[in-house]
Amino acid sequence: MHCVIRATIPGTLADVLAVATPVERWALLLPNYQWVRYHGRSGQGTIIQFAAWRGPLPVRWTAEQIVFPEEGRIVYRHLRGLTSGLWSEWRLAPAADAVEVTVSHVWQPSVPIAGAAFAALACALWVAPLTAVTLEGLARVVRSGQAAALRRLNEGLGAED
Repeated sequence: MHCVIRATIPGTLADVLAVATPVERWALLLPNYQWVRYHGRSGQGTIIQFAAWRGPLPVRWTAEQIVFPEEGRIVYRHLRGLTSGLWSEWRLAPAADAVEVTVSHVWQPSVPIAGAAFAALACALWVAPLTAVTLEGLARVVRSGQAAALRRLNEGLGAED
């Protein structure tokens, strides 16, 4: 499965990164997330457990997040949950007064034929819609002006922006 979701978020790259990278704050900022829990470091990444709503259905997964702020890139490797083995890459590119965000998901379940059909279904029913709602929520936060405050908070905590 390869599924791509794109969005344009008005604002600066620094503002979008300030909202998108500290995922442990997403449950406070985005109504579709129940909670996000930090589970420690792993190599250059951070292990995080997510619980969100896909419409009325709860979904959960654990992923490793690796952030490359200088490249405008965030990578997730799903470790546990229905989408275990899925790779997600967020590419953020400044464009005029906005940031073009492209989120690519690549997943090859271990069961060849049935797995490919299931992966396509998962993309259509869960992955793409949840990503689209997440990007819409991040855009709302950036437009609201909260991103500048989050950037200052991240800097105060020693996080990269």
